[in-house]
Amino acid sequence: MRAFFVSGISEELIFRVLLLPHPTENISFKTKWLWGSLGLLIFIIYHPLQTITTFPAAFATFNHPVFLLLAAFLGIVCTLTYWRSGSIWTAIFIHWIIVSVWLVLLGGGDRLFS
Repeated sequence: MRAFFVSGISEELIFRVLLLPHPTENISFKTKWLWGSLGLLIFIIYHPLQTITTFPAAFATFNHPVFLLLAAFLGIVCTLTYWRSGSIWTAIFIHWIIVSVWLVLLGGGDRLFS
């Protein structure tokens, strides 16, 4: 449940809803992608900053280049999903599922919480 609320809802609200124009807004393609790129960059930087401020146990993981690359891919998928569907719930669900699978099935939980 923590992954749903912390990773899914809170991060998607911040990095998609608050930073990006809603898909129904009449903005230029260039402006839309500028905001999308800025949101993605902040999303990537947020993870290493989180280890300094609130989650020092995740330092080795959240600063690893492979993790940051995968976080970038997740950010791109969630951004495109939000723009395509117009609903934040689709992006929240995708984010939650991917983080949950990583934590439970792929050893992410062991890296962060042991």
